[in-house]
Amino acid sequence: MFTLFQKGKRKILVNIYDIANKSHVSIATVSRVINGSSNVSPETRGKVLRTIQEADYTPNAFARGLGLNTMKQIGILVSDVSDTCYANEVAVLESSLQAAGFDVILKCTGTKLESKRMMLNAMLECHVDAVILVGSIMQELKGNSHIKAAAKKIPVIIINGYVKGKNIVNVRCNEKDGVQDCVHDMCHSGCQHLLLIYDHLTFSCKQKLAGFQSGLLECKNYDPSPTGEAVCISGNFDEIVIGAVQYLHNKSVDGIIGADDRVAVAVQKAMLRLGLSIPLVGMNNSILAKAATPSISSIDNMSETLCTIAVKNLLDVFQGKHVPCDTVVSSEFVERESFIRKNGE
Repeated sequence: MFTLFQKGKRKILVNIYDIANKSHVSIATVSRVINGSSNVSPETRGKVLRTIQEADYTPNAFARGLGLNTMKQIGILVSDVSDTCYANEVAVLESSLQAAGFDVILKCTGTKLESKRMMLNAMLECHVDAVILVGSIMQELKGNSHIKAAAKKIPVIIINGYVKGKNIVNVRCNEKDGVQDCVHDMCHSGCQHLLLIYDHLTFSCKQKLAGFQSGLLECKNYDPSPTGEAVCISGNFDEIVIGAVQYLHNKSVDGIIGADDRVAVAVQKAMLRLGLSIPLVGMNNSILAKAATPSISSIDNMSETLCTIAVKNLLDVFQGKHVPCDTVVSSEFVERESFIRKNGE
């Protein structure tokens, strides 16, 4: 990705993003100039070529195909690869990237900001061509200066999150509408007191909470009007089970949504201990929901689709094509034994 050249007694690393920044144009424009595209004004072409000449920037043979120097390596950052959903997403990403001729460097960051910053910087030191952040937990609810700083050097792709910034491409699911529709279905099926249980307040979770509230508002004209509350129960699986047992004890709840399938399975186990049978819906449509007894209905956040789109968008960035900064796909409700919608609606 980087060209090393001698200038005086200094050795300088230059990449296409440096050229774009110094020329005050996009990386796509630099790519078009390098590839000889006619879709660039003479004035802009001259400005970019002068910057390239001054920097002694020389793309290699493969770079002329992609429009940038490349190590043919993509970095993937995930908080915990042992998580079933994240592991599946990493597998899809790796397969798609390898098919496109790229190797993958994977690092697990944990959930603490300092660790995420450190791992992102370590990935940049590996001279990867781009970084893919898996899951909204990889971003902060406020700030994200470390992500924006990285995007000044290489493309950053965020799966199921949203950070606004140059060279940042977001690919996410409309989980807000998915939860809103689920609340409507549960109310329409007779649920009057709904509960949303989550374990981390991330960007994704905030969308789900917004959908939960808007769904209840949508059903406010029902007679009687449904009520609902959201509660955070964090910790490992057993701790969530214990927390759910304590919370559900003597609670008037007749419909539960787990913010992900792991939480939903923990709630199912808690209900078993309490001898409760309450309609239950999870999220992510993972193997956990399919393997549970009874199987758990789940809102599919289309993670495999998001990964496929993310790789396509990344390859388009490398080719200098226009790529939307935010791609949003719709969720799908997968009905199973834990909640059957009225009239299959």
